[in-house]
Amino acid sequence: MSIRAHVRLYHELSGLLYLRQPKPDLRILTYHHVPPFLRDALGSQLDSISRERSFLRPEDFSNNSTRTSPGVLVTFDDGFESAFRAYEEVLRPRGIRAIYFVVTGLIGGNTSVVARHRFLAQLKLSNKKCVSGFDESQSPMSWEQASQLIGEGNEIGSHSDSHLMLPSLSDREIQRELVESKVRIADNTGRVPQHFALPFGSYDARVLALAVQEYSFVHLTVHGPNSLSDVQSLLFRETIEPCESARFAVALTRGALDHRSCFRRRCLRACGPQLSDKCV
Repeated sequence: MSIRAHVRLYHELSGLLYLRQPKPDLRILTYHHVPPFLRDALGSQLDSISRERSFLRPEDFSNNSTRTSPGVLVTFDDGFESAFRAYEEVLRPRGIRAIYFVVTGLIGGNTSVVARHRFLAQLKLSNKKCVSGFDESQSPMSWEQASQLIGEGNEIGSHSDSHLMLPSLSDREIQRELVESKVRIADNTGRVPQHFALPFGSYDARVLALAVQEYSFVHLTVHGPNSLSDVQSLLFRETIEPCESARFAVALTRGALDHRSCFRRRCLRACGPQLSDKCV
C-alpha cells in the first residue's frame, strides 16, 4: 500500500473514531468536477452522510435558521457543466440542493479562462487518480442552466470573474473580480449572489476584508465546523472529490481533518470582522 493510501486510511479511521456520534454543527462540503462515471460514487457518499446528517437547503442557510441536529451543506466550485449534470442525476432525486460557485468569465466563454479551468480540473482529479483525459463535462455550464438551478431551489455563488490568485492582485483588481462577477450573476440570473468562494482557497487580510464588504458569506478552504445557530460571515469547508470513499466522506463530516486548520480557525474567529495580517 502506498504512503498516500496509508494516510487516507488513517484519516478515515481517525475520523470515524473521533466521534461516535456527530456533533450538532454545520459542515460544508466542496466538490469540483464530477465526471459521468463517478456520479454513482458521489451518490454513495451523499447516501452515507445522510444516515447521520440532514442536508440543508441554501435558503435555510441564508436565512440563518436555528437547528440543533447535525447538518451539511453541499457546494460545487468552478461552474462546470458536470456539476449541473450531477445535480440532475444525483442530487435532485435525493431532494438535495446546493450552492454552485461559478467563474463568470468561464460561463461567459472567455477562452483563456476556459482553457485554464480544464487544465486545473484535470490536474486535480489526475493527482487523486480519479480520471485521465478531458471530457466534455468539463465545459462550463450555461447561464440557462444556472438559472434553472436557482429556479429549483439551489443558489449561484461567485467564484470571481477570472479565477486568479487574489492575494497577488492590487486592491483595485480584487475589487473588480468581486464586483464584476456579482453583477454578471445578477444580470444573467436575476438573483444577487450572497456567497463568495475564494479561488484556490487563497486569501490574505485584504482579500477577506474586501470580500466581506461585497458578500454576506465568504467560503474558505479551511477544515472545520460551522455553528448552526450563529452562522458567521467566514465559513469553513471540507474539500472532497467523488472518487474518495463514502467512509472518508463521513469521516470528513466528523472532523477527521480538523486538526490541520486549528490555528487558522482560532485566528479567524478571534479577529471577527477586524481582519488584519495577524489573523490570517
